[in-house]
Formats: sequence, C-alpha cells, structure tokens
Amino acid sequence: MQIILLIFIIFIGSSAAGMDSFTAVKHYLQQLPENQQRSAFFTDNKTRAIKSFMVHPKNRQKILGQAVLQRPVLPASYISSASHFKIHYTVEGDSAVNPTSTHVPSVPDYVWEAAEAAEYSYRILMDTLGFDPPPVDDVNDPQTDIYIINWGGSTYAYTWPEDKVTTTARPEDYTAYTVIDNNYSESGYVTKGLDGLRVTVAHEFFHVVQLGYNWWHSNGLSGSGQGDEYFLEWSSTWFEERAYPQTNDYVQYLNDFFYYPTRSLWSEYYSYSLGPFLYFLTKTLGEETLVRQIWEKIKTNYALQSLTAVIKEHGGDLTAFYNDFIRVCYYTGSRYDPDYSPFPDGPDFPELDFSDNCQGVLENSLQFQSAVNPFAAKPFLISFTGRHYVNLEITSEDNNQLVKSYLLDKPLLSDLHFQFSKETDIFIGETNPDDQLLIVLTNSNRDLAVAADLNLEVIENIYDISTQILFIYANPFSFKSQEPLTVVFQIPDFIKKISVNLYNLRGQKIFTKFPNPVDFSPGVNSLTLPAGEFKSRNVSSGVYILQLIIDGKIMNRKITILN
Repeated sequence: MQIILLIFIIFIGSSAAGMDSFTAVKHYLQQLPENQQRSAFFTDNKTRAIKSFMVHPKNRQKILGQAVLQRPVLPASYISSASHFKIHYTVEGDSAVNPTSTHVPSVPDYVWEAAEAAEYSYRILMDTLGFDPPPVDDVNDPQTDIYIINWGGSTYAYTWPEDKVTTTARPEDYTAYTVIDNNYSESGYVTKGLDGLRVTVAHEFFHVVQLGYNWWHSNGLSGSGQGDEYFLEWSSTWFEERAYPQTNDYVQYLNDFFYYPTRSLWSEYYSYSLGPFLYFLTKTLGEETLVRQIWEKIKTNYALQSLTAVIKEHGGDLTAFYNDFIRVCYYTGSRYDPDYSPFPDGPDFPELDFSDNCQGVLENSLQFQSAVNPFAAKPFLISFTGRHYVNLEITSEDNNQLVKSYLLDKPLLSDLHFQFSKETDIFIGETNPDDQLLIVLTNSNRDLAVAADLNLEVIENIYDISTQILFIYANPFSFKSQEPLTVVFQIPDFIKKISVNLYNLRGQKIFTKFPNPVDFSPGVNSLTLPAGEFKSRNVSSGVYILQLIIDGKIMNRKITILN
C-alpha cells in the first residue's frame, strides 16, 4: 500500500488540519488522480474501488496530519436483531440511504440489510468458526458500530482501529468501527447494490474481529505493507467468499497475483488476491477452522510465523503447500479442469502469466537462468514440437532452499503432478506436441533470492534412464490427510513384477502390496497407498523404511508416519 501512503502523507499532512478522520480520508481519495483513486493498490490499471481502506494507529499522525480523531456524525441508528450491531445512517443529504421501509417500520431496508448481513457474519465467525467476539468499545453502548456514508465509488469501506484494548496483554489489539457506502451504485463498484453491501459488511466485520487479536505493525518482512496488513486482507477476502460464495467480488482482484505470480508471498500487491490460498489450505487439510487457528497464534506471533506453525501442526510445510497452490492455479480460465482444480470459481479466474524468460518451446534442448524471490514462487511453461522423451535438470547453489514440482498437462491422458525437493535430475518421460509442461520453483528462504538454472533435454536413448525412486509424497505422511501416500519412481522399460513393503526400524515387515505391473509404463510413474491400508494394519506413528522392488532391483527410502 506504499503508493497510497506516500501520496497520503503529502496531501493530508499539508491540508487536513481541522478535518475529522472520515472527511480527511474521503477528501484524500477524491483528490487522487482517476487511475490511482480506484486502483492505487493494483497493477492492471482497471477503474475500480479500493477494496478496504485501513490505517494502522501507528501511522495515524504521519498519514492524517492534524485531522481530528472523530467518528462520522449521523442522526439515526438501528440496533440489529441480535443486538450485536448499531447501524448509523441518514435519509437526507449526500449520504442519504433510500428511505424505503418494508422489513421494520421506519427503518430503511438498506439499513436493515446491512444489519442482517452483519449478524449473519457474526454467526459464522463466532458460532461456527469459533472466533473471539470483537472487543467492546463502550460498555454502555456495546454494539459494533457501522456507519453508512457516501463513498462515491472510491472505496468499498473503511475500518478504523480506534482505541488500544487495555484488558489484554497483547501489544496491538484495538477496538474498531466500520464506514460503508450508502448504495454501492457508482461505476467504481464492480459488485453493486445489496450484493456489494453484503460482501463488504462480511469483509469489514472480520477486520473488526481481527483487530481484537493483533494488527502487527512491523513484522520484518520487506514489502508487506503496514506490517501484517496483507494477512488481514487475505483473511477478510477469504471470509467474504465463505459467507457469500455466489457473489465472487474477490475475482476482480485476482489479476494482481495471476499476472505477477513471482512476488514474495506476503507482498502488499497480493493482499486481496490470495484469499484463494487460504481456501486452498482449508480444503486441502480438511480443516474449516484453520484460519481461526492461525489467528489464535497471531495473538503472540506475526502472521507468517503463525501460518507456518499451524500448517506444521497439521503435518505440512508452508513452502510445499504454496508450491502446490501455484501448480493448481494452472487450471483456471480456459484451462479449468474440475478434476484438478480445487476452486469452484476457477473458470472465472485469470490464467497464470509467464514472462518471456519463463516460457519456451522444446525442440532438442532448452535452458532457463533465473532467480526466485524470497519466499516466492516462479512458474515456467514449456511446450513441445514433437513426440519426445524429456529429462529435466535443475541446478542451484542453494538447492536445499527450493521446493520443486512439475505438472505435465496431457489432453488425451491423465495429467501428472509431482513435487520433489532434493532431487535435481528428473526424467519427465514421454511428451507430445499437445502437451504443456509447468515447472514451479518455490524458495523457502525468507530473506534472500535463490538463483537456479533449468535445463531440459530430449533423450535419444530412453534405456539410459535408471530404475529409481524419485521421491515420496507426503513425507511426513499424516493419516489426517485426505491424500494417499504417493511413491514416484521412474523405469526405462516395461516391468514384470513390482512389490512395495514397509519395515519398522527393527527390520520387521508390517505391510506389503503387489501392484499390477501392467499399470506402469516406461518413464515416471506413481504408486498410491491410501491411508486406510496402513490403518487396517494398525501402523502407528514413527519412522519406517519403505521398500520398492522392481524386477529384482531393491530400493529403500525412509519415511515418517503420523497417526
């Protein structure tokens, strides 16, 4: 959000004296040039409202100058049905709401709809997902306050962190109120009317809840905006879709990630476009309360550390999950495939964009020299001129920092998805002119970029390829995961016999299976072992040796199983 903040300092610092905080913000937004007024956070220059405008309390004086800290003053109010919210409004002047009243006598329908959307969001967040209610700003007037003002299409809403909460030991938790638009009808709003109102109330009320946990202002991450603000926006964008899955207002912001997928995970430019990553995590781990678990840790830790810790508790790794996420983002737009995409709205998503130095056509050989930003991903897209057998080599001085994967999109056959870590020499197998190869490198280093060279070669003699286990995924393997244990191996020829065995560290065989050899062909293959097969043999948590025997050749790998 640096673009907005810099201009804000120049403008507000010199001319906002005497204004209340809302007027200062609105005046600032109206004075921005048209392309900045409605798309200052974004990179595609579309005319659209700012999703959610917030100023951290530690930036107040710097940004608002001499503006007075004062709420909007409106003549009427309505307390919601369950008494959790007070909606402030007017039926006169520039900020008037439509006075039509059909639900509650003398209460405008628009006001009633805002209250209903707020109570609906409250029930999901508090009753279903288990979040703490927002802190009370006034014991004599305990409702969360929502003000309805004419934003003029410049922003969907503004949530104001007001006072430090003194009843907790947390350093940066605040009471807050929200200011929303009076009709959502102007051209700046892609989602208009009551749909715009509902997703905005859901988005902003979750901000009010988050501010009762912690809004860390400084987290040591370059480019994250106002500290952990990026994660506040991820979370609220995720929640508006959780509350109103048919509205899809968030889709308009996805270009900021799909067109520029190589920035660091916490980039301020991704604030409104990585809600789908949280959706991906909750769906993959089968844990709807995952976001709440992360916020519980944010009470004492920064968002990135909290996210990393919760995923680890579920037997996963953040870098590996982000690599998986980038890979499934291939299946969007015209490439959407419900068999591989976790996103119901995937057909409406943009498609991943590949810069010129990250895509190419393989004839005999193809090389890429590149670098992956700190805790970021870099995708590469390769097409083919003919029927080839292809080998991929990835070299890097910091190979241990990289998680690597590839996706071979084969229109006439099942697609191949493989993730690998330490391996640097991978036999991709047979490719055809209609195939597409996506390679994703993800850097686990939070401070430094990692350089990597990719070399793809057409193999003339497939029999030069050795029989070997390439990797096992996931490792550690958790019974909680809905995914099977996958053994990925390569073979140069058709095979006659294959078996897979599991030994404990005392050398006792506790599991064996004899797959059908006709299911495997020359190249890279995968063998899946459902968690139920281990459970049926009472396999407990621990370290084991997984053994693969192919036509007499014995291969062993160490794996960890979490019961």
